[in-house]
Amino acid sequence: MRLLPLFFVLILAACVPRLPVASVPQGTPEGTATMVYVATNRSDIESRPARGRGETTRHFRYQVRIPEAHTPGELAMPTNAPDPARHFMALKAEEFRGEEQFAAAIAQDLARMKVDDRTITLFIHGFNTTYAESVMRMAQLNHDLDLPGVSVEFAWPSANSPLGYAYDRDSTLYSRDALERLLRSLPVTNKRLVVVAHSLGAHLTMETLRQIEIADPGWGARTLGGVVLVSPDIDVEVFRQQVARISPLPQPFVIFVSNRDAALGLSALISGESGRLGSITDASALADLDIILLDISAFGTGHFTFGDSPALIPILRRMANLDSSFRDEDRRRTGLIPGTVVTIRNVTEVILSPLSQ
Repeated sequence: MRLLPLFFVLILAACVPRLPVASVPQGTPEGTATMVYVATNRSDIESRPARGRGETTRHFRYQVRIPEAHTPGELAMPTNAPDPARHFMALKAEEFRGEEQFAAAIAQDLARMKVDDRTITLFIHGFNTTYAESVMRMAQLNHDLDLPGVSVEFAWPSANSPLGYAYDRDSTLYSRDALERLLRSLPVTNKRLVVVAHSLGAHLTMETLRQIEIADPGWGARTLGGVVLVSPDIDVEVFRQQVARISPLPQPFVIFVSNRDAALGLSALISGESGRLGSITDASALADLDIILLDISAFGTGHFTFGDSPALIPILRRMANLDSSFRDEDRRRTGLIPGTVVTIRNVTEVILSPLSQ
């Protein structure tokens, strides 16, 4: 019964206007900006939110202006009249002719960076997300977490509605081939590609990595420099079947979990289950897997605490190297990871605490 208030909140949220990507009015000072590359198989990107699965993938690059009033963790999107002082908006947008031109532009950007910064972070959004929100969320994460290298967003066709769960789940399956083509086309050298996926986007990611692995065994471990699943909306048994075809797992393989995630609680209720992968409370259920569980229950009840918690963001910014941060005992002792670290066979569980504690 505790989930009923959340259900009604979601219903009310469906009534809030959600606009396409807004452009900064002419004459507005550029201010602070960040660059985001986007590949999408949505067909609704130029219109107000409406369902739309595209048969092809389109490729874009946006220069996104960070609003003057921005505080870490906040994603302020316009609902009627866009205001550059408060809202994330595009300074510049351009479309590429195809994936080859898209990949070439990313390669050119990487070539201009220091060698140690030549990383691609690929983000796959979650449930009930508009195209504009997916683009601006990547921009917000890029800015707040100070991500190195180039940031890329894969925007799959969400129904943009809290009542569109079944549609979104089917859309993740619809989008597996498009995500595979993107992964294989990115200019990756020396395993400098990190995949970060949220909610149902984690399900899409695991399904795609599984299908690549079936065709090309060992691709993930050879190519990826890490996988991060944030509040993954996946059945635990399904996850174990996905992982069974991906051997060895790309490293580090990190899962952000919270037993206070209200949205995952509702998802479990709808699915007739006790919980989802992103709300797992018993690390021993995954003890045979070489993974890191990051428990962020102490930071709130939201479904995207990873990116919208002002208290958690400073901690994440300090973890420049996931693998060394979580596996080096000296770093643990110096307080780089505030909280409790527990190892159960192959799995490492880190129960994070706010820095003030």
